[in-house]
Amino acid sequence: MSENNKRNWIGIEKDDFEIYQKLTKETKYFNQNIELFTCATLIGIYIVGQPLPIKNRRDLIRLDMRTTNKNFTIVKCLAIAKENDVDILNNENKLYSYCENYANAGIKELYNWYIDNNYDFETKVSMVLLDFWRQVDLNSID
Repeated sequence: MSENNKRNWIGIEKDDFEIYQKLTKETKYFNQNIELFTCATLIGIYIVGQPLPIKNRRDLIRLDMRTTNKNFTIVKCLAIAKENDVDILNNENKLYSYCENYANAGIKELYNWYIDNNYDFETKVSMVLLDFWRQVDLNSID
């Protein structure tokens, strides 16, 4: 990979910084921003279904752990699966921009679940993630 494709940060919508702070501090699910970003990316891709471009970017997650943290592997797998193209790994800017835009859509949906008092947040997240994994056809994976 060429040096000009290296990134140092994953960004979010500047206005969503407080949401990230709130969800990592007030829930049992997310201990780090990368865990929340990974979940938001998954929700953006498979629940919301549409990316939401970032208009006012704020750096949030340093990429210095990208080779050791399993969440970066999951984020990369989500991008590969959605794009159906492993070559997305050859351009980190494209890869992370892609995931940032889906996470931008997903974090808004996730926060709506958090503020909805009709159910327990952790239960809702668990149900959604379990429903998603039940839909995965493991027999189709080579």
